[in-house]
Amino acid sequence: MDVELKNLIKTLSEANFKDLIVHYCKEKFNADSVRIVDGPYDGGNDLEIIIGDKDIKRNIQITINKSYESKLESDLSKISALTSRDSQLDFYISQELSKTKRDTLEANAIKNHNISLKIYDANILSQEQFDIIRKKVYEYHKINIDSSIGVDKNTKILFDVLTLGKNSVEVKKNFFTSLILSCIYNNPHIKYKQLSDLIKPQLNNKVDDDYLKKEINALKQKQIILSPAIDKWEFYLSNEKQQEIHEISQQCNLLESILLRDVREYIKAHNIPCCEQDLCNALKSLYYENYKITIADLTKNNESTISSVKKTFTDLVNFFTKKGCSANDSPCFAEGILRVVGNNEYLNKIAAATLFTNLYNDDKLQSYINNQNKSILLDTQVLIRLLCVIYDEDFDYEDTAIRAVRVLYHTLGRFKQNTSIYTSIEYVSEVAAHIQEALKLQRFLDLPYKDMFGKSKNVFYNAYISLLKAERIDKNWTLEDFICDLLAENKRNFPSYQEANFIKSIVDKLFFIYEHSDLQLTIQENLAYPNYSQIKKEYETMLLSTNRIRSGLAIENDVKAILFLHDNYLRNHQNPFIGLADECFLRTGR
Repeated sequence: MDVELKNLIKTLSEANFKDLIVHYCKEKFNADSVRIVDGPYDGGNDLEIIIGDKDIKRNIQITINKSYESKLESDLSKISALTSRDSQLDFYISQELSKTKRDTLEANAIKNHNISLKIYDANILSQEQFDIIRKKVYEYHKINIDSSIGVDKNTKILFDVLTLGKNSVEVKKNFFTSLILSCIYNNPHIKYKQLSDLIKPQLNNKVDDDYLKKEINALKQKQIILSPAIDKWEFYLSNEKQQEIHEISQQCNLLESILLRDVREYIKAHNIPCCEQDLCNALKSLYYENYKITIADLTKNNESTISSVKKTFTDLVNFFTKKGCSANDSPCFAEGILRVVGNNEYLNKIAAATLFTNLYNDDKLQSYINNQNKSILLDTQVLIRLLCVIYDEDFDYEDTAIRAVRVLYHTLGRFKQNTSIYTSIEYVSEVAAHIQEALKLQRFLDLPYKDMFGKSKNVFYNAYISLLKAERIDKNWTLEDFICDLLAENKRNFPSYQEANFIKSIVDKLFFIYEHSDLQLTIQENLAYPNYSQIKKEYETMLLSTNRIRSGLAIENDVKAILFLHDNYLRNHQNPFIGLADECFLRTGR
């Protein structure tokens, strides 16, 4: 799905969305003319489609509102009252509806009104293959897709192509594969010599022909890369992979065009005497510097890296000064434009691609990975998903975070001789509490309309539903049956979640699972820290400054983990790896 196109559709005005539907239907029906006219019922519309001498009319309703259900129901009732025969309504909405929601509304229209309802939301429209949709949406948002900030095609798509290999735990291999696919996509029917000449310089000529040919042949065996019968050393991508990367390329081009538009509007709003191309080049330099890192940077303190980034920011300030801005305005403009482009992923992606290239080219990378002793702390959110992975490590869960933890699980398993993996009693207790919350949802699953429920915030509930749909567990299992199996516990001996000692009982079971898993986690005992109150106050201040909401218990557990990491660092002089994604935790830890 084209996420950026979908988001642009969701922000269209009513007039623009109506115009888009007219152009879409004209293309869809290959019509001579399409227009929206007043329909036979109050407030309704007809879509008039002219194809030669045919005049086709369809009942339609078009809205950009998030609150639409009462209006839709009213329209269905009016249509139903006007005719006793089967009828229809095409409902166009610029918002995003889930597939379950669309299916439910369409089924209810048949059951309650005998009307064939077809819903076209932002999801559906963004997936249509008609170029007119993209063209018109860009036009409404004043996006010039032909504009560019001068980044080569391979770099543009490399980062996103790399993320296609969601199941790969071999970063270097995945990067190399992504580079091959990007080059072939941008050069269809490329000969081996040309491909080699493109790839080798990017990797400092450290790849020999034997390795490159081996990787190409592996991709050919998977039918990802194809060759014509007359020349096995000519390459093009399979239709599926070509389409997959084409969608990525379109996304990248769109993000680049939006970036240029936003920069242009910022320049115009502040009367800055420069063109968007020059300013984008200065921004690229700042982002590239931020991602310019080698293994040497990982193994020493980061003062030189910070200094380099500060210098590049100063260069951005000087850019505005040299363009004639005042000494007071230039720093403000620099900060302002960074806030504007910070909402756009494009610069981050092209800069991150250089990070992968730098790391790949570093001779010390494999040695660093293999030999570095690592201390790794896992927090509650990782532990919750780790339990799902341990339960069924071969299942491809819908939860992206579980997939990420599965990659972590397999990676740590490969290097466990050089890793110490641990967590805290407090974090394990939070996992037990999450299990308790999951069990409370069982009563809702007994309701007759349970199929209308969407995803929950509870990871275990979502995992249960995913495994049930995929037939990985018994179809007759309740949520409680699944939880019992997850904890390798006999249901007859399983405590009720309402019992006072439930959390303690579950914590004991979790201890056993984590400590006896392939990772062999060490669970840190409770310790007393003399500076606990001071650090807790600093952490709470950090949370307030970033508008982050954490429960009191979660704050206490995080502070104890920070202090434990600090003590461990003082004893072993070793920076830990932290398995969580909480900026406040990391900033307070530093």
